[in-house]
Amino acid sequence: MTFDDNNELFDLMNKISSEINNKFDGIHFEITTMKCAISNLNNKIEKNNTLLEQISKDLNLFTEHENLLTEEIIKNKQNNDTTILNDKLNNLENEITNLSAAISNLSVDSSHKLTTLSNDLNFITHKMQQAEKELFNIKNELKIID
Repeated sequence: MTFDDNNELFDLMNKISSEINNKFDGIHFEITTMKCAISNLNNKIEKNNTLLEQISKDLNLFTEHENLLTEEIIKNKQNNDTTILNDKLNNLENEITNLSAAISNLSVDSSHKLTTLSNDLNFITHKMQQAEKELFNIKNELKIID
């Protein structure tokens, strides 16, 4: 190999080495960027975990308060409900009795009115038949006179 060949080979090796170094720099930059992104994600995950722990504590407190309130409501209902319930049942029973009486009265009244109406219709029908007979008789008498 000649000196020029060696220089060309050396230049080629320098060029390849430079390209490899550039590639390594690019990879290093990408790795650094990924490390930052992973670090940011880890920070967000830690914040979310802290929030979730606080929410869990708040939910536990809420559940405890809800249970206490439910127990208190049940105690109050047991003390007050029987009197209130009996009053409401008595009022409801009275209303049902009044409605039943009103319906019975309406039924009897309606029956009487329908009977009266039927009798009136029969009377009117009978009178119309009599009027038709009289009209027929008058027509016959008029024919005789003609």
